[in-house]
Amino acid sequence: MGYGSDAGYDMPLVDNNWREMEAMISIGLTPIQALKSATSEAAKIMGLSNIGVIEINKTADIVAWNGDITTEWKAIKDSVFVMKDGIIYKSPK
Repeated sequence: MGYGSDAGYDMPLVDNNWREMEAMISIGLTPIQALKSATSEAAKIMGLSNIGVIEINKTADIVAWNGDITTEWKAIKDSVFVMKDGIIYKSPK
Protein backbone atom coordinates (compact mmCIF):
# COMPACT_ATOMS: atom_id res chain seq x y z
CA MET A 1 0.00 0.00 0.00
CA GLY A 2 1.42 3.37 -0.99
CA TYR A 3 1.02 6.56 1.01
CA GLY A 4 0.51 9.76 -0.88
CA SER A 5 -1.77 11.90 -2.93
CA ASP A 6 -2.33 12.56 -6.59
CA ALA A 7 -3.41 16.11 -5.67
CA GLY A 8 -0.05 17.62 -6.64
CA TYR A 9 2.28 19.88 -4.73
CA ASP A 10 0.38 23.12 -5.32
CA MET A 11 -2.62 21.87 -3.42
CA PRO A 12 -3.24 22.94 0.20
CA LEU A 13 -3.67 19.27 1.18
CA VAL A 14 0.08 18.68 0.98
CA ASP A 15 0.66 20.41 4.31
CA ASN A 16 -1.81 18.02 5.92
CA ASN A 17 -0.71 14.76 4.32
CA TRP A 18 0.33 13.50 7.77
CA ARG A 19 -3.39 12.76 8.18
CA GLU A 20 -2.94 9.80 5.86
CA MET A 21 -0.57 8.29 8.42
CA GLU A 22 -3.24 8.87 11.07
CA ALA A 23 -5.79 7.07 8.90
CA MET A 24 -3.45 4.13 8.23
CA ILE A 25 -2.70 3.72 11.93
CA SER A 26 -6.41 3.92 12.77
CA ILE A 27 -7.07 0.88 10.54
CA GLY A 28 -4.31 -1.17 12.14
CA LEU A 29 -0.96 -0.36 10.53
CA THR A 30 1.97 0.28 12.86
CA PRO A 31 3.74 3.65 12.59
CA ILE A 32 6.69 1.87 10.90
CA GLN A 33 4.39 0.24 8.33
CA ALA A 34 2.76 3.60 7.61
CA LEU A 35 6.16 5.28 7.26
CA LYS A 36 7.39 2.56 4.90
CA SER A 37 4.23 3.02 2.82
CA ALA A 38 5.30 6.66 2.36
CA THR A 39 8.90 5.83 1.46
CA SER A 40 10.20 2.48 0.24
CA GLU A 41 6.80 0.97 -0.58
CA ALA A 42 5.62 4.02 -2.53
CA ALA A 43 8.89 4.06 -4.48
CA LYS A 44 8.53 0.35 -5.25
CA ILE A 45 4.93 0.81 -6.46
CA MET A 46 6.05 3.61 -8.78
CA GLY A 47 9.06 1.63 -10.03
CA LEU A 48 11.54 4.20 -8.70
CA SER A 49 14.64 2.38 -7.45
CA ASN A 50 16.65 5.52 -6.60
CA ILE A 51 14.36 6.81 -3.83
CA GLY A 52 12.61 5.56 -0.72
CA VAL A 53 15.66 4.16 1.07
CA ILE A 54 18.81 5.53 2.67
CA GLU A 55 21.65 3.88 0.76
CA ILE A 56 24.87 4.87 -0.98
CA ASN A 57 24.27 6.28 -4.49
CA LYS A 58 20.57 6.89 -3.86
CA THR A 59 18.81 10.27 -3.87
CA ALA A 60 19.34 11.88 -0.47
CA ASP A 61 15.87 12.72 0.81
CA ILE A 62 15.84 12.63 4.61
CA VAL A 63 13.41 13.96 7.21
CA ALA A 64 13.90 14.04 10.98
CA TRP A 65 11.46 14.85 13.73
CA ASN A 66 11.75 16.07 17.28
CA GLY A 67 10.37 12.82 18.62
CA ASP A 68 10.21 9.12 17.92
CA ILE A 69 7.50 8.69 15.32
CA THR A 70 7.53 4.93 15.89
CA THR A 71 6.07 5.44 19.37
CA GLU A 72 4.53 8.93 19.15
CA TRP A 73 3.48 9.10 15.50
CA LYS A 74 1.90 12.56 15.83
CA ALA A 75 5.46 13.95 15.93
CA ILE A 76 5.35 13.57 12.12
CA LYS A 77 3.39 16.84 12.01
CA ASP A 78 6.48 18.81 12.97
CA SER A 79 9.68 18.01 11.10
CA VAL A 80 12.91 19.60 12.35
CA PHE A 81 15.19 18.59 9.47
CA VAL A 82 14.51 18.17 5.75
CA MET A 83 17.07 17.32 3.07
CA LYS A 84 16.18 16.67 -0.57
CA ASP A 85 18.68 15.71 -3.25
CA GLY A 86 21.45 16.46 -0.74
CA ILE A 87 20.27 20.05 -0.13
CA ILE A 88 19.15 21.00 3.38
CA TYR A 89 15.84 22.86 3.28
CA LYS A 90 15.11 22.89 7.00
CA SER A 91 17.40 22.40 9.98
CA PRO A 92 17.05 22.80 13.75
CA LYS A 93 17.23 26.38 14.90
